[in-house]
Amino acid sequence: MKTEFRYKDVFIKPKIFVIDDEEIILNSLSILFGGEGLHADTENDPIKAFQRFKENDYSIVLIDIEMPGMRGPDLIRKIKEINPLCNCIVMTAYSNMCNVVECIESGAIDYITKPFIDTGLLMDIVHEAIRRVIRWKQSFGIGFQESRD
Repeated sequence: MKTEFRYKDVFIKPKIFVIDDEEIILNSLSILFGGEGLHADTENDPIKAFQRFKENDYSIVLIDIEMPGMRGPDLIRKIKEINPLCNCIVMTAYSNMCNVVECIESGAIDYITKPFIDTGLLMDIVHEAIRRVIRWKQSFGIGFQESRD
């Protein structure tokens, strides 16, 4: 299934960024998103990821909670300072109420547990985030920078 979203007669693919210290997660999500017609940049180092975020117009960021160098909630707070409209989705193998609440309080819009048993659920969350980004940007009259293919 190819994912296309229309905005003012232009097909939009918002820029997606995946940050996780596990290469297998980065590779798996790149393949999954590619099969959906989406492109995702990836980074395994949260400090480098933050620098890349500052240099790009990412609309959706998937972030692991526990990474060496910086925890997910801290990275989310930094991202939201730069782009409050960025949709941060937390990926975690540590699904407990305290972690989830901390991430939501940091600015995450949703979370999903790893390993991804139901990739359909993950894609539903990403598609919802894409629709939200388009709606918000349209409401505020903010232009789009399309993802490279």
